Amino acid sequence: MTNLAAFRAVDPARGELPALVWGTVPGRVLDGTLLAVALNGRVGAVVPVVPPDTGGRRFAAFLPDDRLFRAGDNRLEIYQIQPGGTLRRLTLS
Repeated sequence: MTNLAAFRAVDPARGELPALVWGTVPGRVLDGTLLAVALNGRVGAVVPVVPPDTGGRRFAAFLPDDRLFRAGDNRLEIYQIQPGGTLRRLTLS
């Protein structure tokens, strides 16, 4: 995860939120796999994994709803959407 630290010290009063989320996923996560991006327990975006480049398999998501954010520490989670709609949490690093 790129910029993970920004989610640990959010200050909405500054007028800036870390709404762009991006990073790499493990090689076992295939191209086109859907990921659910959740903030503080609520899914804010669903995005596909894109084909790998020199940096690995990547994803990017935009969290447009500022109500997902709270002042201070925010819990960001990425889930792989499995067949049938079940979610499998991916480890962030």
